[in-house]
Amino acid sequence: MRAPSLPIVVHDPYFSLWCRHDHPAADELCHWTGAEMALRGHVEIEGVSYGFLGYTRERKWQLTAQRYDSSSTTFCFCLPKRPDVMLDVVFTSPLLPTDIELAARPISFLTATLRGAWGKMRITADDSLVLDKPGQKPTLAQALQVPGMTAARLGAVEQVPVNRSGDDLRCDWGHLWLATGEAGAEVCADSQDQRGRLTLEVPLAEGEAVQVMLAYDDGVCLEYFGHHCRPWWNRDGLGMESLLCESWRDRGAVFAKLAEYDADLVKQATDEGGEALCDILRLAVRQVMGAHKLAADAEGELLFVSKENFSNGCAATVDVSYPTIPMLCRDNPDLIWGLMRPVIKYATGGDWPYDFAPHDVGQYPLLNGQVYGENKMEYQMPVEECGNMLLMAAAAVQHGADPEFLRPYQGLFETWVGFLLEHGEDPGNQLCTDDFAGHLAHNCNLSVKAILGVAAYALLCQKVWDCPTDAMERARGMAKSWVARATKPDGTTRLTFDRDEGFSLKYNMVWDELLGFGLFPDTVRAGEAVAYRDNLLGYGVPLDNRSDYTKSDWLLWAGRLVRGADPALEKDMIHALWRAWDETDDRVPLTDWYDCLTAKQWGFQNRTVQGGLFIALL
Repeated sequence: MRAPSLPIVVHDPYFSLWCRHDHPAADELCHWTGAEMALRGHVEIEGVSYGFLGYTRERKWQLTAQRYDSSSTTFCFCLPKRPDVMLDVVFTSPLLPTDIELAARPISFLTATLRGAWGKMRITADDSLVLDKPGQKPTLAQALQVPGMTAARLGAVEQVPVNRSGDDLRCDWGHLWLATGEAGAEVCADSQDQRGRLTLEVPLAEGEAVQVMLAYDDGVCLEYFGHHCRPWWNRDGLGMESLLCESWRDRGAVFAKLAEYDADLVKQATDEGGEALCDILRLAVRQVMGAHKLAADAEGELLFVSKENFSNGCAATVDVSYPTIPMLCRDNPDLIWGLMRPVIKYATGGDWPYDFAPHDVGQYPLLNGQVYGENKMEYQMPVEECGNMLLMAAAAVQHGADPEFLRPYQGLFETWVGFLLEHGEDPGNQLCTDDFAGHLAHNCNLSVKAILGVAAYALLCQKVWDCPTDAMERARGMAKSWVARATKPDGTTRLTFDRDEGFSLKYNMVWDELLGFGLFPDTVRAGEAVAYRDNLLGYGVPLDNRSDYTKSDWLLWAGRLVRGADPALEKDMIHALWRAWDETDDRVPLTDWYDCLTAKQWGFQNRTVQGGLFIALL
C-alpha cells in the first residue's frame, strides 16, 4: 500500500514527524498536524552533498524504493546517473505494544548504509522541532558530555512545561537530542541569533551500517488533576544521558524484539485477512501508540493517555479509547487500565456531577476535568460512554488483564449499568461517538452498545467481583426486544427504531461474539451482511444511509461482525479500506473518517482509533 503519509519519528502527540511526499527530500517533514519540522539529512560523496531527508536546494538522492513495517520506514536511494552508489536509510521507532518499558522510551533510530562509495552523513535540526512555531522564543543548542557518545540537545531557553492545551499545537518545552556512539562522529551546536540548530556528522564506510539516535526529553508531560506528571520512562528519575547509553547498548536486542513482533503480526494478519490487512495493520501500530502518552501519576501508576487528534484535542476520551482496544486486547490488555484510570479517578473524585460516565478528562496535555461540550447536558454522550467503559473493562478482563485494578470500583460500574438499564434500551435524542453526524433518537446501534454493556457488567460480576446479578438475564430480554423492534421485513435492521427506512453499521454488536455473550441470533448477522453487501461502495460501506462517509475502525468492526455470515464480504471491506488509503489524495497520517465514493478525507487524522483495525485478529 502506498501510505498516505509515512511515519518517520513517532513517539507521542508532540514528538511526531511524518513524510507526506513520495520522496522524503521533496519538502520538509511535518508534524502530524501538517506543521513543517526541519529535520534534514544529507550524505556527502567525493565532496558533493546530496539530500535524502527534508527540503534541500542541493542535489537529491534518487529514490528507488520505500517500504514500512510495524516499527520502521525504509527508503532506498541511488546517486543520479550512478546506480552503483546506493544508500539505504531506515527510521525505527520502537513503539512495541507488548513492552511498555521499551515503548515509553522517546528514542528513535536512524540507520544508514552506504554501498559503492565512502562518504559522510550530516543530520541537522532547528528550532521548529522544539517550539509550537519556529522563532517563537529563544532556543539554545548545546553539545553535551555523554560517556561513549557524541551528543547534543536543543530546547527553549525558558522552559514552561504544560503551559496550555489545544489541538493544533506542538510542544514548546523540553529538549530534542541527537546522539550516536559511532566512531569519528562530530557535533555542532549553534545558537546564532537565539535560534538553536544542531548538526551531527557521522562517517559512512562502504557497506557498514551506522546509527544515530533522535530523542525528546519533555521532563513534564501532563498536568493531571493539578499534579505535574513525568513520562513513564523517567518516573524514577532516570536521566536522558543514561537512557541514551542504555538504548545504544541494547539496540541489537531491541531490533530483534521488533522483528519478532512484526513477523508474528504479518503471519496472523495475512492468515486472517490477506496482504491487504497486513499492510493496514503494520502501518497502524506506530500511529496508535504514538497518539498516546505513557506517563506516571503521583502514585507511580501507569497512565496511557490519548489525544483526540484533529477533533478537539480532548485527552483520555472514552469513545476514542473504546475503538482503540482491539490492538491492546491482542498485545497488552493491561494497557486498557492505563486508558481507564484517568476516567475512573475523575468519576470518583467528587467533581463529576452525573450518574453516567464522562466523555473525557480534559484537553491535552491538561487533564483536570471534562471539557467536551462545555459540560452542558445536551452535549453529553451518556449511553455511549457508560457502554464504552463497561465493554472496555470486560474486554480487558476477558483478554487477560489483571482484574485487581477493577476490584474497588464495583459501585461505580453498578451506577453506570443502572443508567443503561433505565435509558439504554431505546436511547433518547442524544449524541453517540459519531457525534459529527449529530443527535439521533432511538438509535439502534447505540441501543446495542447499551445491551452489551449490561452483559459486560454481568461478566465483571462473575470474573472480578464474584457477586450475584441478574444483569445477563436483563440483557437477554433487552436483546430479544431489540430484534423485534429493529428488524425490517427483509431481515436487515433499521437505523432507528421509529423509521422503516435506513440502515447503519451495527459495529457495536461485534462484542456479542468476541465476549461470548450470544445475545443476538445469527439471523441478525446474516441480515447485516445483506445490508452491507448492498451498500458497499468503491472505498467501503457508509456509516449509515444519511451520508456516503464511513469510519475505518467501524468498517472493519462491521466486517468482523459478518464474518460467519459472509466471509468474502469481510475481505471486500478490508480491500476497500486498503484502496482508500492507497489512492487518496490526502497525504496525512491515517484518517479514520473518509468518503466511500472518493476516498477524500472528511476529517480526523493520526487518531488512536486505528487500533480498532486489529478487531480482525480477535
